[in-house]
Amino acid sequence: MGNELAFFVEISLSFMHFTVSEIVGKTGGRLVRGEHNFVINAVSTDSRTLASGDLFVAIIGENFDGHDFVSHVEQNGAIGAVVSRASEIKLPVVIEVRDTLVAYGEIANLHRNRFDVPIVAITGSNGKTTTKDMVAEVLAQRCSVFKSEKNFNNRIGIPNRLLQLSAQDEVGVLEIGSNQPGEIKHLSGIVEPDVAVITNIGFSHLEFLGSIEGVFKEKSAILENVDLAILSADDVYTERLRREFPVEVVTFGYKHSADVSASNIRIDNYGKPRFRLQLDHQDVEDIRLPCAGAHNISNALAAACVGKWAGLTHREIRIGLENFSPPDMRLQWIELDDFNIINDAYNSNPNSVQVALGMLSDTHIKGKRIAVLGDMLELGAQSAQLHFEVGRCIRPNVKTLITVGNCSRQIADGIQHQMASIDHCYTADEAVDALRRVVDLGDLVLLKGSRGIELEKILRGFL
Repeated sequence: MGNELAFFVEISLSFMHFTVSEIVGKTGGRLVRGEHNFVINAVSTDSRTLASGDLFVAIIGENFDGHDFVSHVEQNGAIGAVVSRASEIKLPVVIEVRDTLVAYGEIANLHRNRFDVPIVAITGSNGKTTTKDMVAEVLAQRCSVFKSEKNFNNRIGIPNRLLQLSAQDEVGVLEIGSNQPGEIKHLSGIVEPDVAVITNIGFSHLEFLGSIEGVFKEKSAILENVDLAILSADDVYTERLRREFPVEVVTFGYKHSADVSASNIRIDNYGKPRFRLQLDHQDVEDIRLPCAGAHNISNALAAACVGKWAGLTHREIRIGLENFSPPDMRLQWIELDDFNIINDAYNSNPNSVQVALGMLSDTHIKGKRIAVLGDMLELGAQSAQLHFEVGRCIRPNVKTLITVGNCSRQIADGIQHQMASIDHCYTADEAVDALRRVVDLGDLVLLKGSRGIELEKILRGFL
C-alpha cells in the first residue's frame, strides 16, 4: 500500500469553492448522494491531504485505483468523492462519472475559466521543460507567472497544477506532453491556451504514435484553438503547420527569415552559449545563457518570442534568459574531483542524443571523451535502426563508449571510426563499474538515456 499511496503526493487544491451543482454539470455526472447546493472547499486526488469540505477524485492508473482509498477519505472528514463505482460509499456527497480522470480534467477546466489569465502552452519532441522554464523566467520580469512544476505535463499533472491557478496570477506557462494519440488535443481542451509554442517535431514516442506523421498530428493539435503559434523556422514541418492552421505565426530559429533569431554565436569552454539576439532582423541584446548546450539557443529564442508577444523590453528579455535556472539532468554540467560529467539522463530520443553528443564533442577538455548511452525507449519498430543511426552520429574524437540497457547495443554497430573501448551493460549499476575502469583525470563523461534506464545512478556512484 505504501508504494501505491506515494502516487497521491500530487495534490490538487483549488482554494476556490465549487458547488456540487457546478461539478455535476461540468462532468455530466450523476449525483448519487448529497444536495446540489452543497459547497466544495477544495479538490484533491490525494486521500491523505483532504480536510473537512474537500472533494476526492478517485482516479485510476496502471498500478493504482483511487477507489481503494475512499476509506481514508471518510476518515479525514471530506465532504465527498467523484467515483466511477458508487456502491457502499457513505460520504455526504457522491458523484458518479464514467471516467474519473476525464472528470478531473473537466473540473480543472471549470476552475481555469474562472480567471481571465492568458496561458502559454508548450509542446514539442525536445526542449519542452527547458523552454517552459525559460519562458516563465522571461515573463516573470514583469508579470506574476503561474507555471507547470517540473515536467508535470500529462492528464494527471496538468489538472493538478491548473487547479492551483489564482486571482494573483497574471499569465500562465504550461508544458503539454503526450505519448498517446489524442492526448494533446484533450489536454489543450482543459488548458485552453491563448499562445502555443512547438519547439520541434521529431522522433519521439513512436511506439505509441506510430510514425513521424503520427507525431506531427499529435503535436499540431495544440494549434487548433489558439490566437498565436510560435514555431521553429528551422523545423521542416513549420510550413505545413502554417498551411493547415489559420493562426497568426511568429517564428524563431537560425534562419535569417525567422522573426526572432541569433547571430555572432560563441560557445565557452563549459559549453555555455553566448549570442546576439535579433528581433525582427535587428540586433538588440547580447545574451549569455547560464546553461550548457548550443541547442539551448533555440529554446531561448522561443522564449524571446513569447517575451516579444507579451510586450517586454529587450532588457527584460535578456535578464530573464540570463537568470534562468536549468532543470536537473538536462545537459547539466557537474564537476567532480578528477573528471566532469554532462548529466543529460532525464530522457532520450534520437534528436536529443545528437544534441548531447555534439556538446560532448565540442567541449574543450584535457582528457578523453566518454559517451555512456542508454536505451531510447518508446521507439517501436524503428528502435533498432534509430539506435544504429545514433552510432553514426558519434564523432571521431569520442573514443570510449558504454551502452546501457537492452536496445542500446545497436549503437555500437553504427560507429564509423576506430574506438579505444566499447562496453555494454544491462543496468546503470553495472555501468558504474564499467566507467570506473576507463575514466581518467581530466575526462568528460556524457550520461544520456531514457527515463526508464536511470543513468543518474551512475553519477551517484561517483559522489
